[in-house]
Amino acid sequence: SNSTIAWAGPCMRDGHDRPIFGNVNFCPRMLSTAASKWDYMKSTAVHELLHALGFGADSWPLFRDADGSPQTARDANGDVPYSEVTCPDGVTRTVQAPSNKTVRVAQARGGPVTLIVTPRVASVARDLFGCASLEGAELENQPSSTTCYPSHWEQRVLLDEMMGAVSQPHSALSALTLAVLEDSGWYRANYSS
Repeated sequence: SNSTIAWAGPCMRDGHDRPIFGNVNFCPRMLSTAASKWDYMKSTAVHELLHALGFGADSWPLFRDADGSPQTARDANGDVPYSEVTCPDGVTRTVQAPSNKTVRVAQARGGPVTLIVTPRVASVARDLFGCASLEGAELENQPSSTTCYPSHWEQRVLLDEMMGAVSQPHSALSALTLAVLEDSGWYRANYSS
């Protein structure tokens, strides 16, 4: 399209579902070598690398607890089963749905919102917003046509966050994104600045 700069995701995982190879595709006609675009291009590259590391809808069902056990139930082959679910956008799709320990759909502002509700994300969100009752952090309200669950933070809540849906030239990698990566069970985050 005329608006997609790049896309990315994991393409191979180890025995614990951790991404070990990823693919990042940059659309050549959308790239710029202009000095004024450097921060924008760099933010986009980091954003896509984070998708390749596992920040996205295809990884939510594969997250693991701290002890290494899957957060989402597996079938006899050790795979997350496909099931038909009504997605937050109201469309029924057949997907690998994540456990409600990872992603939960709640009602807010007159409609459904999708939240990452893992322990570290919930803790960081409570601290960030000064609200002890938050269940987690809100994902965008625009899943793609092929997924049920979103792969970005809600832009109007986390405007300049690196993993927002719209690239910003001066995006910040927040503790929320680090918490998601750590709560995947695949990484340890360094929260110091």
